[in-house]
Amino acid sequence: MSTRRVQSSAIKPRTLGAATAVTPWVRNPSWLALTAVGDSEQKFSGLVAVFPQGSYLALSATGNYTVDWGDGTTANVNTGDTALKLYDFGDVDLDGTNAPVDLTDTGDLVERTAHGYSNGMEVRFYNIVDTTGLTAAQVYYVINATTNNFQVAATVGGSAIALTTDGSATLLPYKQAIVVVTPNGGTLTSININVKNTTSGLQTYETGWLDIEVGSPNFTSITLGGSNVRFAMLERAAVRSIGSITNLGGLFTNFIKLQAVVLGNTASVTSMVNMFSGCFSLTTVALFSTAAVTGMTGMFFQCRSLTIVPLFNTAAVTSMEEMFRQCRSLATVPLFNTAAVTNMAGMFRECGSITTVPRFNAAAVTTMSTMFQDCTSLATVPLFNTAAVTNWSGMFINCFALATVPLFNTAAATNMINTFNSCLSLTAVPLFNITACTSTIGMFFQCTSLTTVPLLNTAAVTGMDDMFRACTSLAAIPLLNTAAATSLSGMFRDCTSLSSVPALNTTTVSSSGNFSNMFNGCNSLSRIQAEDFRFTFSVASCKLGAAQLDEIYTNLPVVVGQTITVSNNVGTTGDDPTIATAKGWTVTG
Repeated sequence: MSTRRVQSSAIKPRTLGAATAVTPWVRNPSWLALTAVGDSEQKFSGLVAVFPQGSYLALSATGNYTVDWGDGTTANVNTGDTALKLYDFGDVDLDGTNAPVDLTDTGDLVERTAHGYSNGMEVRFYNIVDTTGLTAAQVYYVINATTNNFQVAATVGGSAIALTTDGSATLLPYKQAIVVVTPNGGTLTSININVKNTTSGLQTYETGWLDIEVGSPNFTSITLGGSNVRFAMLERAAVRSIGSITNLGGLFTNFIKLQAVVLGNTASVTSMVNMFSGCFSLTTVALFSTAAVTGMTGMFFQCRSLTIVPLFNTAAVTSMEEMFRQCRSLATVPLFNTAAVTNMAGMFRECGSITTVPRFNAAAVTTMSTMFQDCTSLATVPLFNTAAVTNWSGMFINCFALATVPLFNTAAATNMINTFNSCLSLTAVPLFNITACTSTIGMFFQCTSLTTVPLLNTAAVTGMDDMFRACTSLAAIPLLNTAAATSLSGMFRDCTSLSSVPALNTTTVSSSGNFSNMFNGCNSLSRIQAEDFRFTFSVASCKLGAAQLDEIYTNLPVVVGQTITVSNNVGTTGDDPTIATAKGWTVTG
């Protein structure tokens, strides 16, 4: 059993000829009115959609409470118990709440007393009877609106659609009820609408909440969003009073159609972790008090339509991890006070519209891992103070447009795994100080425009797997210190322009698996100054002449059971494989 899923009933004003911009949310004129909850009231009020096959609800509260379900029925519920409801679409108490209209042939009019629509608004029709000219659920645009009637057009400001034969329809595909929760002789200290109805056989379902008002000066907790049920229709949420609550983490999580938020006094709130996570339709939020907030981790995670955020007071915030992750429409952010922030991991991850960011104070930050991962439009980054940053892993993965980076202070860096992975436009990097770094795995993987690299101090690095893999424009590398390296697998794989490799020290490489595929696809490689290569490797399909192959053989140590593959090199007709076989190597090709 499930509740029917329909298109959002949001009303979208249209501005002719205007550039794309955030437009204020407009409440559907066909919705029943909700009375705002006063600051001193203890109350929940919610508008809910009721569908023909029935709509399920469940909620709970702390403090004995009464629920008026809005269909002529009420329930008195003990504190902590769950109130359950299945609506009857045919209930006479709900008659007329689906916004019925008369359709008239003469004048091609849609008639409804005090309908509330204005020119340019979107409107849809359902349950069409007799009249032709309209298609159910199709978007039309209001024109020539008066107090009690209007016409509709197929486009904004277009010509009126001809309506043939008088008839009727509804403006909503559902009926409506207003649910009100109030204390029953006591105090309302919490409310939870993220509760699954316990009806047997009921699987995941959508609640029909459209608009909610809630508040209590006695609240100690409040649960609205979450994962127990789906909130696929809720467009507005007003939380007027939060009592003594300091943690608003996850408050609006997974309200995928949420477009308008009203918040009361949040001056005492310390956590807004994941507060708007999964609010796909949210384009902006008003400025509310965040002076005491220390945690903003994931605050706007997956707010895919978010385009603007105000300059929140972030002076006390210590974590902005994944704060704007997957905010794909966000192009700019203000210069937040980040003096206390220690964690910026994934802060702008998958923000594909971001081109640059302000120069945040990052003096206290220790991790910037994946901070800009998948910021595919990021063109520039400022010179942050990164003196304390130890974790740079994946910071710029898939920043396709990033052509240059400043000389960051990387003295504290211990991890640079995949830092510039797939930075396709990056041509060069500064001489970073990586003396404390122990891993550069994939650091420049698939930097296809990279032509040079500086002589980085890699003395402490143990892992260099795929470090330069698929750097197809890289012609040479300096003599990096690889004395501590235990793994070099795929280090130069698919470096198609690489012509030579200096005498890298490989004595600490620990196994064949940590040495494999090192030169695969290096078809321009004409010299490898191998030093003590002790495990099976391949230089097949490179550009090695006979003298260069013999040089490799000469530098090989005495081993047992290892193989060197040299097939498809120009020197295989004049080389001397016995130099290698005399040391226990097998030469193939």
